[in-house]
This record gives sequence, structure tokens and C-alpha cells, in this order.
Amino acid sequence: MARLRLLVATLFMALAAVGGAPPARAAAFFTTLDDVPLPPGFSERTALATAFEGEPGRILVAVAEGPGSSEAARAWIVAALKGLGWSLAEAEPTRALLLRGRETLTLETEATATGATLRVRVIVRPPPSPTE
Repeated sequence: MARLRLLVATLFMALAAVGGAPPARAAAFFTTLDDVPLPPGFSERTALATAFEGEPGRILVAVAEGPGSSEAARAWIVAALKGLGWSLAEAEPTRALLLRGRETLTLETEATATGATLRVRVIVRPPPSPTE
């Protein structure tokens, strides 16, 4: 996992040098979604995290809050996720759907009195069985 974080930080620095992604200094990560970065100034609300793992796959939910507008937070995290191999499949003002392999990531943003709340849900589907 440390190698992945180092790789992501290096990727952020390289993309920031060409103006493509957030700077490496902002590369803090959700603890429950360890390859999903947090926008600068955001803090994870670990008490609101949930996880489910079973035969149909895994579902992970994480929540973070921070300063600024929900639009800016959403734009930052979508840009960062694109740099990590995610593709934007759907985009709405308060929701985005991204895909990477057998993973689906739903990002919901909400404006609050002090900034924004991010809710990230990742669904990981297992590889198909030999009978499928």
C-alpha cells in the first residue's frame, strides 16, 4: 500500500508539472478508500464510513468534509481520479459516476454552511466465474 501511495504522489507531481492534476502536497487519502485522494483541507468522517463484502462483491462508503464550494471539491476529486485511471461516465451538478475496470465509483457532493461534504461509494465486482 505504501508503494501505491508513493506512486500516486509521484503521479500527482508529474501531472501538476504539466498542469493536469492537483499538486502532490494535497495527496491525502481516505483511510477506507486508500487509493481515493482527499481534496486539500478536507477531513474524513470515519464514523460515517461503511463497508460490505460478500459474494456479489464489495461496497465501500466514505464521507469527508472541507472548505470551499461543493463544485470545486467535485471538480478537484474528479480530476484527481482521472489521473488514477478512472473514467468519467456520468456527470451531474451534485453527482458523478466514474468507472475503472470492475470498479464503479459514485461521488456525491453537498454544499454545507461551512463548505462541502463529499460522499464516495465504491462498488467492486468480483471477476466472472468460469461458468458465466
